[in-house]
Amino acid sequence: MDPANLRHDTPQTVVQWGTGLLRHHMCAAVFLLFVVSGPAYSQELINREYLIKAAFLINFARYIEWPDLANESDAPLIIGVYQPDPISPYLRQAIQSDAAPRTIQLRILNPDDPAPRCHILYFPRGVPAEVQRNILQTIPVKGVLLVGETEGFLEWGGTINFVIVENKVRLEINASQAQVQGLKISSKLIQIARLVR
Repeated sequence: MDPANLRHDTPQTVVQWGTGLLRHHMCAAVFLLFVVSGPAYSQELINREYLIKAAFLINFARYIEWPDLANESDAPLIIGVYQPDPISPYLRQAIQSDAAPRTIQLRILNPDDPAPRCHILYFPRGVPAEVQRNILQTIPVKGVLLVGETEGFLEWGGTINFVIVENKVRLEINASQAQVQGLKISSKLIQIARLVR
């Protein structure tokens, strides 16, 4: 991935980053992403980007309530990641650390597979846009947080989209899609995102 292809929005589109407990839990997600040239620096940029995104995915468990997990604190949170994916090594590290708020299972998925039963489905930008749209149209169940990193993802039916703003990873949230999916998103998470309806 070439850093020049990262999506950059104007800073006015993002609500203030937020404070307090959420900032503490998301501390791994405040690293700066430096835009520099050269292959070694490009790889470092990608590594930092996905380290931050992995921290967000793990911490969504603290700030989002799933219908089938509401009364089951011991039930695992299942994260499905479509291939090709650069994020799963960072997710594995986070899952094995003490930082995870609950037991988390990771499933690596092929875009050709039927939609699996997961709580979070992550769509890397390496999955072609048309394939992403097709998968989003065929997901049969509620209670799935659909997370992407591609421009247009929320318009296709996604719930949360990662964007790069001033070289930092930020969130866009489709509140109406979250409601359709039966997900309750904490106001603390909403405060650090740009809402899209």
